[in-house]
Amino acid sequence: MYKRGIVMKKVLFYFLMLLTFCLFACGDKPAGPVDGPDDGGDTPSTIDEQKVFDEAKKAIVLPEFAYKNLELSTSVVALDFDVTVTYQSNNEEVLSKDGVVKCQGSDTEVQLSYVMSFTHEDKTYTSIEEVKTMKVLSKENALKTVAENFKFPDVIRGDMELPTELEGFAVQWDSSNNRLFSNKGKYTYTNEEVELTMTLTLIYGDDEAFFDKDYKLIIGPYEDEKRIELASSAFELPKEVRTNSIALPTEFE
Repeated sequence: MYKRGIVMKKVLFYFLMLLTFCLFACGDKPAGPVDGPDDGGDTPSTIDEQKVFDEAKKAIVLPEFAYKNLELSTSVVALDFDVTVTYQSNNEEVLSKDGVVKCQGSDTEVQLSYVMSFTHEDKTYTSIEEVKTMKVLSKENALKTVAENFKFPDVIRGDMELPTELEGFAVQWDSSNNRLFSNKGKYTYTNEEVELTMTLTLIYGDDEAFFDKDYKLIIGPYEDEKRIELASSAFELPKEVRTNSIALPTEFE
């Protein structure tokens, strides 16, 4: 009886020890997962900043040459991040960090650099400096480029609104046949195609530079549809007929 009591005490002792160990081990185990950026906890997520910068660069387009003020992107969105872009120029007098262009007497090579940055979870990421070398055209070459970019229709068959300004430069027009097609683009009807010369004069700044370009224009009659429309509006039958015959027109000017 005495030995049985000792055995029971030992069994009870080991049982209590095992129970205490289990309670201790289970009590420190968290209820859910703790690792990984997507577990909803306080663990900061991993950012591939280079991937963000590579995506942002696609929105920053700089020309090979410049002759007018540039619209520089100072903020772009890349992979849902707001990326700030800061520019620097090695020649502020010709091309400023804000994109203001001031053409000189000759073509000038300028380096425009920029740095990108964005903030995530109170940490700022900054890219390496990107450098773009571009040519700022001379005043004359700037005007020449603008003039060459302007086009007239192959054949002019009506009034045309001639611009008084092209890409920020003042414009003057001079027609060799002002009656047929005026300096203001006023068209006068002709039965056949007629060629004339329209001279464009571009002015840089306050008469700092000028450039003239001649355009050979063909002034032609109205299109058939337009001619029929005008003829129809000019022809009207009388409301009442009191004679045996009516003289109907067979052609219109």
